Amino acid sequence: MDIDVIDSGLVIGDASSSTTLPWAWVRDHCDDPMSVDPDTRQRRGDTFGNETPGRPEVTFSSDRLGLRWPNGADLSISHSCLAAATTYRRCDPATIADGLGLGDDVTLWHNGADVDTATFDAAEICNDVATRRAFVDAIWRWGVVCIDGCEPGEATVERLAQSIGYVRRTVFGDVWELAAEVTAHQDSAYTKVHLGPHTDGTYLHDAPGLQLFVCQDRDGTGGDSIIVDGFAAASRIADRRALELLSGIDVPGHYVEPGVDLRAERPPLRFDSTGRLVQVSLNNYDRRPFFAGEHDAAFRTAYAEFSHDVDDARRWHHIAWEPGRAMIIDNWRVLHGRTSFTGSRRFLGAYLNHEDLESTRRVLAS
Repeated sequence: MDIDVIDSGLVIGDASSSTTLPWAWVRDHCDDPMSVDPDTRQRRGDTFGNETPGRPEVTFSSDRLGLRWPNGADLSISHSCLAAATTYRRCDPATIADGLGLGDDVTLWHNGADVDTATFDAAEICNDVATRRAFVDAIWRWGVVCIDGCEPGEATVERLAQSIGYVRRTVFGDVWELAAEVTAHQDSAYTKVHLGPHTDGTYLHDAPGLQLFVCQDRDGTGGDSIIVDGFAAASRIADRRALELLSGIDVPGHYVEPGVDLRAERPPLRFDSTGRLVQVSLNNYDRRPFFAGEHDAAFRTAYAEFSHDVDDARRWHHIAWEPGRAMIIDNWRVLHGRTSFTGSRRFLGAYLNHEDLESTRRVLAS
């Protein structure tokens, strides 16, 4: 990385491109111990009033730039901070090519046979750091993992959740029971009929990032979980206009039962400001009526084609259940459903936050 000092700021670049960071930006992002707490990375104060700080005296070291500002403040900024700023790019989601900017640590799977559903031992996840790291990395790469050796009861659910973060409380409670016999909630999940692939929480402003299911009892026939990679489905959208509509128009969701009327909305495909796909939201069961105005017909065509793609059984991976088996899925990426079944099929489950998965992954990698 080359750094040049000019009157207006710092020019950061390499052989192919460069970016000019104004002195006001540099002053605002000084990350020395006077400016930023080295442990929490929180700013120690504000920089308002320094919108025109003037040109500082600059000294170079191996990893930082020393900056003596005209007001006499001696601060500094790291090369890594400068590099991060220059690699940040806003991007039009409609121009994303196959792969969606997800990086080498994410593997898309287009058909059920393509996914590597890594299986881990429950005790090892909780007690061995290396196993826990591999477990978290597998969730990130594939969007799904299976776990065997789970003892029955809520304590196992809590321990598995704590390997990533903590159990998130929703209208269903903390650790919740899922079975056709449960009558506390009026939802299609508490039935024995086929459920097509969907994501949960389209009626929540912040949909759960992960879902954890732990099988407690099982007899009868059918009842396999079906999962499909929503990121891979998004990468198959070849029509630019369809991608624009699916990332630009919010779909409202709702959950209604006595005493509860939850509503939220977001687009089926949510990109961050750099053009990276971060969330798929698709649940036709919980979709609330809406009209997209002049774009309605085109949007519904794109929405239907996306839905038909993930509902293609060739895309599905099946997971059979027996007591002691668990599954964690990334609810921002993987759609899940089930085949119809007979007999009983009882789970304990929990929701977790996506930011906790991201945090744990960073911590374990450091």
